[in-house]
Amino acid sequence: MCEKYQNIPNSNVFKIYADGVSRTGLSESSDVRNQWIFISEIGQRKHNKLTEIYRKKFEKKGIKCLTAYFPHRAGGYNTIEELYREKRICIDMPKWNGAHVKEQIESVYGRKIDETEWKKLATERNKDARYVYDIESKICFGTAKNKVYMIGPCIVQGATAASLDESLGDCLNGEIRRLSDEYAVEGRTCGLYSFAEYEKILKSLTVTENDIIILIDRLNSWNKQKCYKRCID
Repeated sequence: MCEKYQNIPNSNVFKIYADGVSRTGLSESSDVRNQWIFISEIGQRKHNKLTEIYRKKFEKKGIKCLTAYFPHRAGGYNTIEELYREKRICIDMPKWNGAHVKEQIESVYGRKIDETEWKKLATERNKDARYVYDIESKICFGTAKNKVYMIGPCIVQGATAASLDESLGDCLNGEIRRLSDEYAVEGRTCGLYSFAEYEKILKSLTVTENDIIILIDRLNSWNKQKCYKRCID
């Protein structure tokens, strides 16, 4: 089903052959998603594979590299991030009339929040000077020489927090500074299915022997046992 094109990476081409029909029989967006979810799964497996490949590469070079996998499905909604992952909705512009998103956000924050307020909070957050837009876009928490690189999807960017002060990066930076002033957290964001961009980021890192890398990924069913075994070993 896949056809190789000259000068185009295989990972960027997926050709599907199908007979045309007069009606799709799919009335809801969820119907379409359920029919084609396997494409997302292929992309996610590729992303997981890259995470493990580069973890081994970094460790072989003597660089401390950790992986943080979050579940494929959150089950309950105790945090904004879990809600985002489960509903696959960008909270910057939430669908307030669908999937009880508004109620879930208010539950997490413990107060009433309307769409206008959330958009205002997100706009202000995006002006934060810790976002650095240069040749390489990144989020910098501190200026220490040694880095803790945090590489992953929207949770790294802080896209589902009202402020970077509530983001994972700031939380991690605060915990590190309790122990040492010699490290600063630096975040690099890449979508879960953008594995070509993901690999580009991993290849471009300028890492010293004292740096630490944390690769954040979604745990797909195919590698659960593999990761579990590595953890207990």
